[in-house]
Amino acid sequence: MDTFPVHDVFLCVGIALFLPIAYSVIHFLWAGQRRHLPVPPGPTSLPLIGNAYQLFWRSPHEAFTLWARQYGGLVYLRFFYTGMLVVNSLRVAQDLMEAKSAVASDRPRFVLFSDLMGMENDMVLMPYGDKWRRYRRWVQDIIQNKHNVIDLPALQRRETLTLLAGLVQTPDAFTLHIQRWSAAFSMHISYGHDIKSLDDEHVRLIELALKATTDAGGPASTLVDLFPILKYIPTWMPGAGFKRRAIYVRHLRTKMQDAPFQTVKNALLSGNATPSLTSSLLEALWKEGDSAEYNEYDIKCVAAVLYAAGTESMSTTLTAFIQAMVLHPDVYTKTQQELDRIVGGSRLPNLTDRASLPYVENVLKELYRWSCAVPLGVPHRLMTDCTFHDYGLARGSTIIPNMWAMTRDETIFSDPERFLPERFMSYGVDGTKGEEQAIDPRGIVFGFGRRICPGRQFADSSLWLAVATIAAALNICKATGPDGATIIPVPAFPSGSIRHVADFQCVIRPRSQAIEGGLLSPAWMEEW
Repeated sequence: MDTFPVHDVFLCVGIALFLPIAYSVIHFLWAGQRRHLPVPPGPTSLPLIGNAYQLFWRSPHEAFTLWARQYGGLVYLRFFYTGMLVVNSLRVAQDLMEAKSAVASDRPRFVLFSDLMGMENDMVLMPYGDKWRRYRRWVQDIIQNKHNVIDLPALQRRETLTLLAGLVQTPDAFTLHIQRWSAAFSMHISYGHDIKSLDDEHVRLIELALKATTDAGGPASTLVDLFPILKYIPTWMPGAGFKRRAIYVRHLRTKMQDAPFQTVKNALLSGNATPSLTSSLLEALWKEGDSAEYNEYDIKCVAAVLYAAGTESMSTTLTAFIQAMVLHPDVYTKTQQELDRIVGGSRLPNLTDRASLPYVENVLKELYRWSCAVPLGVPHRLMTDCTFHDYGLARGSTIIPNMWAMTRDETIFSDPERFLPERFMSYGVDGTKGEEQAIDPRGIVFGFGRRICPGRQFADSSLWLAVATIAAALNICKATGPDGATIIPVPAFPSGSIRHVADFQCVIRPRSQAIEGGLLSPAWMEEW
């Protein structure tokens, strides 16, 4: 059997090391020649590697926030040859990503995800263009129920009641019940599939693929995004573990997309499909035939991303609500008092009650701000050179919206680490409620410009209904240990693109026997 020559191995290693460095030097010199205006302020960078070394000792959103205090609302960094603009101020975000959305709505090239993992048709990561606009329109049409495909209010009521029943029957598994609740929305809207438990076959497959995607996208593997040439390294080569993992993820994601899609397609062919995004797009595709500008693969991709994009952030936010109420019982008491006064104890709150419950509304606003599920959002990319506040911003620069810093901006939110719903409401001298004072965090956490989350209204109303229903029906308090000592949760959020809440303990009980008994009655769903 022929063996691979040793000198060829060293040649491959040399090329893999030399070409990225040479490309970095050439790009840096070229970028410097075309720059006429100064770049925004930022920390001192080293030759070639730029500021990359400064992020090894802390999470990126914490490092960016520290730099914001020193350099301001817009910080310039360089990672090898890539210029990065970290936006730490809401005003700068609005001026750059919204006012200049025509040139700031693209995405950077995600080589790891798009080229290696097969996520080139992921709407969240997709470059700005006609295909992205088509995908977004599909999602907006189904989420906003423009064609009355799904009864979304009924879906929200049903899944919230199922969540409540789970919290009453097995309260210690509250995180699992919340995960099922958030997954149920996406699975029903995407595929018309109802989730009875987290043991659901489709959910297990999707969660496995999503976890593998997150695990494969660690700090080491993102070097391929900075040096795209690294994607050509052979899989057998030392240091190519990122590529082997990416191939595995690509396989999982293909199965994740194919399995539920085929189930819907078979149901549609047999005439018993439940209305969903996939079924409605398939029917439209079959009617259009060869004249269609899209195919089944497009439908698979947009259905899968609809599930992945919203499930984690919704479950993380609602879990953070449980923790916040354990830590701040006075807030929970005020929330329950308002619900008792407006809704009463004979029924559960509904979305029609929302305008009459200002304190519940403020609790949700503070929850968005305090928990900030996606600290750094999803990067944007400048499509052209542009001038911004006397700075020269180069085409191709990556824009990172530091939502964490924006939600902790002391000029907008005083005492930002404190969970304080009252910050959104002022009070007059006579004690009456006045106008809102602080900025609504929904203008931050759902993104900016043309890349703002298309499902934000549905996510917001679903979270509001869950928060109001839990507060109306359940008591939440601190747990006690075997020695009788009170266990106080310590807010901890493992680093990652999604700011997941670390495990904690609490006690969840029904507020009354009527609630506990009523949840076991099918009549409750009909009455609600």
